[in-house]
Amino acid sequence: QDVMREYALPATDAGVASGLMGQALTAAYSGKCWVYDLDDHQDPDATKFDESLLHCLLHGLGYESNSDELWKKLELTIRWKRQDVMERVLERTWVKGEKKKRAIQKALHLAMTLDRVECVHLLFECGADPEELYHYPSKQVAAQDRHANPSLDGVV
Repeated sequence: QDVMREYALPATDAGVASGLMGQALTAAYSGKCWVYDLDDHQDPDATKFDESLLHCLLHGLGYESNSDELWKKLELTIRWKRQDVMERVLERTWVKGEKKKRAIQKALHLAMTLDRVECVHLLFECGADPEELYHYPSKQVAAQDRHANPSLDGVV
C-alpha cells in the first residue's frame, strides 16, 4: 500500500492491487523483461531510455547463429545511430568467418546509404571490404531502405 500511495495509484481493493504489484515484480525479476525508471533523468550516469529500448530489442533477438541474425542486430544499431552498441554486438557475436563477413558487408552498405560515418569506420575496422561494394545489389537494398525509411526517397 505504501507503493500505491507513493505513485499516487488509484485506490482499489487492496487484494487486487497487491496481486497486480506481485505480478509486476514477478515479471521484473524473471529476466524476460526490463524495467526502466522514466523519472531517473536526474542522474547523469543513468542509462538513457532509447539505449535501454535498443538493448531490449537486441536481447529479444537472442544469440545470433547465422549472418541473417547478426545482420538484424547490426541493422538496428545502424538505424539507431549507436556504433558503440554495434561494437559490442560485433565483439560478442558467435558468428565467425564468411558468415560474419557477409553480415558486415551488408551493414557497411546500409551505413553508407544512411550516412552513418562512425558506423562505417567501425565496420572497416572489423574487416569490411570497400571493393565488395561494387558487387552489392544496391538498387534492391536502396528500395528496401526507402520503403523502411521514406526520408531516403531519391537515394539510389
